[in-house]
Amino acid sequence: TPQVDDIIPLDYLKKHGFVIEADKVEELKRDLSISTEELMYALINPTKQMARPPISNYHVGAVGLGSSGRILLGVNIELRGFPLNQSVHGEQFVIANAVRTGEQRLERV
Repeated sequence: TPQVDDIIPLDYLKKHGFVIEADKVEELKRDLSISTEELMYALINPTKQMARPPISNYHVGAVGLGSSGRILLGVNIELRGFPLNQSVHGEQFVIANAVRTGEQRLERV
């Protein structure tokens, strides 16, 4: 299984708030000789590493493509002492990330 650092440095993701800017997306596609869809798919498993599921221990990674060309990442987050229905799902994280960054539309999740 590829690690986050195999595709993009984890420090980049931490610095950019789970967002890969459009120019970086294009650079990665060119360097790896893959399509946008292939890059999104390749990021799912590595993104799971950043999930925080202390209750279920089930790691979820989600990837979305904004209309700006940015790739937005999301993970599930569970909070100890709270029921699982209070958790954040990976897809919810992607949508919240899109709103936070001013995306006008999500093309794919």
